[in-house]
Amino acid sequence: MPYSGIWVFVLLEVLVVVGLYALYLRRVNRRLKRKIDALKSASEQALPIDQYILVLQNQILDTDAKLAQLADQPDDDSRFKEILALRLSLLRAELHAMEHSSADTEIFWRSVTEQMTPLLPPAPQQSESAEDASDNEAVRAEAEQLRRTFGDFKQMCELSTSLGDQLEEQVNSVLPPREQPQDLTDAMQALKTENVKLSEKLSLVENEFDAIMLNLETAAAHKPSADTLERGAAADRDMSEIDGLLVERQQQIDELNRAVDELKLELAEKQPLAATATELKEKNSDLMNAISQLQEENNFLQEQISTLLSQELEDEKKLEGTREELEQQLKAQQQAYAELEKRYATMEAEYLAAYEENSRLKQ
Repeated sequence: MPYSGIWVFVLLEVLVVVGLYALYLRRVNRRLKRKIDALKSASEQALPIDQYILVLQNQILDTDAKLAQLADQPDDDSRFKEILALRLSLLRAELHAMEHSSADTEIFWRSVTEQMTPLLPPAPQQSESAEDASDNEAVRAEAEQLRRTFGDFKQMCELSTSLGDQLEEQVNSVLPPREQPQDLTDAMQALKTENVKLSEKLSLVENEFDAIMLNLETAAAHKPSADTLERGAAADRDMSEIDGLLVERQQQIDELNRAVDELKLELAEKQPLAATATELKEKNSDLMNAISQLQEENNFLQEQISTLLSQELEDEKKLEGTREELEQQLKAQQQAYAELEKRYATMEAEYLAAYEENSRLKQ
């Protein structure tokens, strides 16, 4: 019995020791499992980024060294230097974004934006140059001068028309209509018809000039447009017709002067009629000279507008070329960034595959 009691006591001690050791092993196993999980999580997240950062750092050093090597090279390599400088800027921007990356994607993309924005080409400036503004102002001033010249011409036409009406009243005062010679009556009626045609054409030209001024005043920065040029061409056609009307009008005035000269009147009655008819002829001659000057000024204005429109078209072509070049540069930057992202994805995939293979071998 004493021996059996001893063995029972020993057995109990052994069971206690084994149980305690089992608990210890269980705690160690749990601790190891937590460490393995933490290492696995860290490996999946940190190690690929760390390796990518190392690649970026190496590429920056290589690119910087290449730029330094080309520093003393001839200017023939200037394009290659620009490419290397752009690549270096992109790599540095990417490195900065990766070094400051975190679980917050908004912070990451904000960093990308801050670093990449200086690399973008400047947006084309839309403000017109001082030279363009000066040219546009000169065109507007010329148009205003043309409008004033036309106003003077219109007043001359009105004065000439009133002289015709005055002559008719003077004739009627000394000769009743039924006693007037037919050639005199026909000449005065023909003159009235020419005056009506002249007034209609004047209204058309006035509308064209008003439209030109309105276009220049309402257009952006007073820039002339194609419509302004078309209005000027229409005014020129109408003024050519006015010139033709004045020639016909001169013929009618000559007929009227002859009819007045042939009147059988006393000198005191005839002299005022002849003076008015002579003045009417002189005023019409002045109108013919004035319309020629008006046409010359209008042609000069149209040449200025045409020149500005040609310059504007050329500037638009240059701007389009610049825009295409900037788009190509931006596309190259996007391709370079996409290539960096592709390299990162490849490295990440390779590392995860190696990590999984290493984990499998350890099991």
